Amino acid sequence: MEPQPLTTPRGPDLSSRSTDSAPASAQDPSVSAGLGRPGSFIHELLCGPTPLSARTFWSLAILISLIAFGLRLITLHSRPLELDETYSVWFASRPWHELWHVVPLYETHPPMYYSILKIWMGWFGETEVALRILSVLAGVATILLVAVSGKLLRAGPQVERAGLIASIFLSVNKGNVLYTELARPYAIETLTTAIAILCSVIVLRHLISRQPAAIADSTALKTGAANKPALFRPAMIGLTLSASLTLWSHNTAVLVVFGIGLGLLVSVVFWTPGNRLRSALTIAAPFVIALALWSPYVSFLLLATKHVQSAFWVKFSWFEFSTAWSLAAGGKLPMVPVFVLCAAGYIGLWRSCRPVAVHLAILLLVPFLITLAFSYFIRPVFIDRLFEWMVTPILFLAALGFVWAMPRNLSRAAVLVAVLLLAGAQTMMFYLTKPQEDFRASVAEVANHYQSGDLLVLVPNDTQVAVQYYAKNFAKLPDLLVVPSPFPATDMDRPYPSNLAAPGIVPADRDLVKQALATHHRVWLIQRGADLYDPDSLIRNEILSLRKPVQVHDDHTPELWPELFE
Repeated sequence: MEPQPLTTPRGPDLSSRSTDSAPASAQDPSVSAGLGRPGSFIHELLCGPTPLSARTFWSLAILISLIAFGLRLITLHSRPLELDETYSVWFASRPWHELWHVVPLYETHPPMYYSILKIWMGWFGETEVALRILSVLAGVATILLVAVSGKLLRAGPQVERAGLIASIFLSVNKGNVLYTELARPYAIETLTTAIAILCSVIVLRHLISRQPAAIADSTALKTGAANKPALFRPAMIGLTLSASLTLWSHNTAVLVVFGIGLGLLVSVVFWTPGNRLRSALTIAAPFVIALALWSPYVSFLLLATKHVQSAFWVKFSWFEFSTAWSLAAGGKLPMVPVFVLCAAGYIGLWRSCRPVAVHLAILLLVPFLITLAFSYFIRPVFIDRLFEWMVTPILFLAALGFVWAMPRNLSRAAVLVAVLLLAGAQTMMFYLTKPQEDFRASVAEVANHYQSGDLLVLVPNDTQVAVQYYAKNFAKLPDLLVVPSPFPATDMDRPYPSNLAAPGIVPADRDLVKQALATHHRVWLIQRGADLYDPDSLIRNEILSLRKPVQVHDDHTPELWPELFE
C-alpha cells in the first residue's frame, strides 16, 4: 500500500470511494478475512479507507487512554519507592527559595518537576500512589496526544489511523509503563518532547509547502480539509513553550531540544522554497525564546557537567547502547517487529515527505550520538532512561509502517496482535519482577525488631532520604547514624562518586562509628552501593571489630536488607 504524501496534493481517486455499486462486504476484502463488520471499531480502525467519523475516532482515543491508565495502576502501590523517587519527595519538600537556589547546586536535574510535585503534594499528600499518579497522568496525556497527532497533522485517514495505532503500541510499552509509574521527571519530559516534535513537524510542513499546512490527499480534497485554517501559529507557540518545558524537565534535555532544532534547520535549508534565510530565522525564534526562558539554569548545568566529567558512577559498555532502542520498542521481545515496522514507516515517509523524514532521523540520532561520544571520549553517562522520550517518534514510525506496508486483510490484524502480545508479555514480566530497591521492607524489618537502645547506621548518606520517608509509618525506630554526614553533605574534602550531596567513605569515618557504638549495644546497618561509596568496607569492618554478627547478608540477600550486630 502506497503511503499518502505529506506535502503535495494527490488527485482524488473517486472510484475507490464509491459505495453504491456493491455491498460493503463485497468491496472490502478485510470483511471476508474476518476483521469485523463494516462500521465496527476494529474494522474502522484497521481497514477503513475513509476518514473515521468523529464519534469513532474520539471513542477509540478515549478508550485507548483509559486502558493505558488502568495498566499503569496495577503496581502503583505494591512497588515501594525507589531511592530516586524519595529524592523527589525530599526536594519537593524544601522551601521554595532553597528548591530553586540551593538544591540545583547538588541535584543534577532542574527544579521544575520538583516544583510541580511540591504543589501536587500540597493537594494530594505524600503517599506512594499520590506521588506517582502525577507521572501516570502525564503518561496518559502523552498517549492521548499520540492518538490525536494524526488528526492534528491533517494527513488523511491513513496517518490519522497511524496515530491511534501508535497510541495502542504506547499503551502497552514496558518502558513507558515503568517510567510513568515513577515519581520522577521522565513522564513529563516525554510529554513535553512529544508536543515539541509534533509542533515541529507542523511548522516544517508549513514552511516547505507553498500551501497552508493542511494536507491535501484525496479525502482532504473531498471533505474540504485543505481549506481549514493552518495550525502554523499555534504550532509555533506550542513549539516555544514545549521546548522550554523540555529543557526545564531534565538535565540532558538540552540535547533533545538541540536535535529537534537541528532537524528543523537542515530540512528548512534544503527543502524550503523561496527565502530560506527567512525560513531559518522563523524556526530559530522558538528555540531562542526557549533558551532565554531556560537560561537561569545554565550555570547549574555547567556545575553538574563539571562534576560528571571528574566522577560519575556509570561504567562504559558497548552493549548498553542498544538498550535505548529496546526501551523505545518496549523491550527485547517486541524489538524486532517494532523496528521492522519502523523501517517500513521510515521508507514510506522518505518517499512521501523527505524533509520530515530527515527531521525525524536527526532528532532521534543526534542526541543519541552525542551521548555516545561523550560516554566514550570523556566520561560514561549513558543510561537507557535518558532516551525514554524517543518512544513516541519511534512508535509513530512503526504505526506508519503498519498502515502503509500491511495489506488490509487478516495479516494486518495478525501483526497487530503479535506486537501487542510480545509487548504485553514484556510488560507482564515487569509487573512480576521484584523491586531492586525495597526500602519499605528494610525499614519495616528494623522497626518490627527494634529494641530500646538500638542504633541504625546508614551508608551512604542519601539512604537517609528513603529511610526517613518510610520511618513515618512506624512509632519507634533506632537512633540514626548517617555516615559521613546527614544528607545533603556538600563541600567535604573527599570523593563524590555519584552526586554532589552524597560523599564517599574515608578511613576517618570509622571514628564516627566507634563513638556511636560506645553508647549503643545493638547495631543495624543498611548499605546501598557499597562497592561505589565504601569499596573497602570500612564501616562494616569497623562494626565487625566491635560487635558480633547476628543477621548478615549471604549471596541471595538483597543489598538493602538490614544487617544486625550485637
